[in-house]
Amino acid sequence: MKDRRRHLVVIGCILAALVGVAFLAAPSSPVHKKLTLGLDLQGGLEVVLKAVPPKGHKLTADDLTRSIDIMRQRIDKLGVSEPEIRKQGSDQIVIQLAGIHDAAGAAKLIGKTAVLEFYDFEADLIGPSVNGLSQVPVATGSLYELLAAPATQTLAAKGTPSEWYLFDAKHVVKVGPAPTEAVLRQSQILQKQTPAAGKNLPKGWTILTVPENAVVVSCDAASGNCLSSQQLTTKTGF
Repeated sequence: MKDRRRHLVVIGCILAALVGVAFLAAPSSPVHKKLTLGLDLQGGLEVVLKAVPPKGHKLTADDLTRSIDIMRQRIDKLGVSEPEIRKQGSDQIVIQLAGIHDAAGAAKLIGKTAVLEFYDFEADLIGPSVNGLSQVPVATGSLYELLAAPATQTLAAKGTPSEWYLFDAKHVVKVGPAPTEAVLRQSQILQKQTPAAGKNLPKGWTILTVPENAVVVSCDAASGNCLSSQQLTTKTGF
């Protein structure tokens, strides 16, 4: 787990969200009157993203298609049942999210721009991901174990979590990363498990969080890329 506040370089690889320069019409934005963020759709939301290409770049159909693929990958992590994502006109993408009511949380996830981040493994590791004595990386074999570790829980309790995950009784990720707890609890996966999903979780299921200003990174343990002082028996380390 890494601390975002101490990353060495952040390069704005503005490629992911609608040619990288996309904006989401927030409820307080004047654009909201023209687009339709927050429109009630059978108990869900409709979000409209408009592409604003960088200077010197002409928006193409391939740009929108690539952006739709990226949006779908993000939304799939929320466990939304059959989201509709489609082009509208020459520069817009319409996203319909059934069962999601947290407009701010949806905007946070869908509207974020991708960045390429570099971290200093000696300075940026926190919690159970670093040996306190020798300051060397310590990879964990499962995401559940990493987030459930007492050191992680202590850090997560000190601020607003940066991401939320839902694990089932076998410690398998069912939803996540979600930007807020509200978005996680509104996922179709959880709603199908119990009618009272807004308050209760299925037996054995757990919600775990990533501490504020931190991010979870993974590594390929099989190829020896984890740089960990602890040998892993799993294919992936966290």
